[in-house]
Amino acid sequence: MILKPGVSRALFPKLPLKCIGRFAGGVFRARRGLPPSNEWGPLTDLPDYSFLDGRVPKVTTVGQRMRLIKQYEMTKQIVTLSSELNEANKRLLEKQDEETRRIKALSESPLKKKGSEKLV
Repeated sequence: MILKPGVSRALFPKLPLKCIGRFAGGVFRARRGLPPSNEWGPLTDLPDYSFLDGRVPKVTTVGQRMRLIKQYEMTKQIVTLSSELNEANKRLLEKQDEETRRIKALSESPLKKKGSEKLV
């Protein structure tokens, strides 16, 4: 049972207390499909400043650098796994083609009859 605000714990001493913990703005962020904290987003991923002449600022904080490294490693893993999937699909198609060719070859060359057709 979840106790509503304003209900005293003294009314229900034997019931376990359940708390639903959410971060500040948790309902707002959950309704919009956002993460519960600042895991990603423009305030986290983009630099804190920009140059007027168009230059790109370098990584400014340790957190940004760690996030960049983590994202790079994850991207490498995604590329590796997707290439492995492509190779596996290619091998599966080759195996299926080989099986259909084998079945076709067996059906095209039926067994030969024994003996001669002429009976004297």
